[in-house]
Amino acid sequence: MKSELKIGDKVRIIGKSRDALLIKKSGMEGMTGIIKALPTKKVFSYYSVELNDYFGGHSCCGICKDGYGRYVHLCDLELIPNVKIKPYTAVRCHTNKEVRLCLNELEKQGYKWRNGLMPTSCGMDKNQAILIVNESISYSDNLSYTSALSQFKYYDYQDLFSPMEKEDEFITIYREGKRVIAEHNKNGEVVNGSIAECHPDDKFIFKFGAELAFERLMENKFTPHLKDLYLKHISRDYGIIGEETNYRDVLGRPLVVGDVVETFWGGVSNGLTNIVKDDDKAFVMGIKSCCNDSTGTIDNWKILKVKGCDEIAHLESVRGITYIKESNM
Repeated sequence: MKSELKIGDKVRIIGKSRDALLIKKSGMEGMTGIIKALPTKKVFSYYSVELNDYFGGHSCCGICKDGYGRYVHLCDLELIPNVKIKPYTAVRCHTNKEVRLCLNELEKQGYKWRNGLMPTSCGMDKNQAILIVNESISYSDNLSYTSALSQFKYYDYQDLFSPMEKEDEFITIYREGKRVIAEHNKNGEVVNGSIAECHPDDKFIFKFGAELAFERLMENKFTPHLKDLYLKHISRDYGIIGEETNYRDVLGRPLVVGDVVETFWGGVSNGLTNIVKDDDKAFVMGIKSCCNDSTGTIDNWKILKVKGCDEIAHLESVRGITYIKESNM
């Protein structure tokens, strides 16, 4: 069981919960920050985190610096150990990104830097010296410099700041309307998923839906589906791709979940959107209140099919809705 975090802890966002796809796609994976507040209700396990880099976030109700705050689930956070570097040491970095991250980590410990032989940086503080060496660059043409490096004790960046993660694997089963979704999570990624949907005329029983979704998941029967990855705390499914609906476009062509359509009001285009399904009812994203799932009619709007759902690539997004068409299993 992962130990709970404390206010002031330094953390890294890793993506282990069912928010993993959101974290990976939004670029938050690997970002670091500080815990500013604990969850208000323990069952939700969302911490107020102030990121070190601006991310266009919010202030977590005034707790964090505006634009740097995010609510992050406990499973999506990794505690960064308070590593202290001893004098006269060298840190091996394997990429330019690791060099930048290493500089940031050490600057937070109070080191001030001056440029050495680039792309290596040297920090001097009285009798202390720390070298950051980018091993993707060859130094063989500078014998005096490579000789000087021999006096330093070497540490690998990944050993100091990115300890190897343990194998982490779990299954999440949850309800959305009259559907039950099962997701297989492994090392921070949703590698497979399944959906069990209750017929509109049947009574919904979560236990039956959960058992069916789990059974399908174990059979590796991946169901291509639509997902909104832009919500704050939780991703949301918007139907099974290719599922039939009662809607037709202005040319009389039948529409299925995942089809991309152009919407028109009074003959003026309002842009592209998708056919989706939520709470057992299909509708056109953005004009749900005008759509009648039973009759397939849309008040005041005209829609024209632009692309079929089979023409949209895996992980491609249209109007904030992402097409999940492949399993990472």
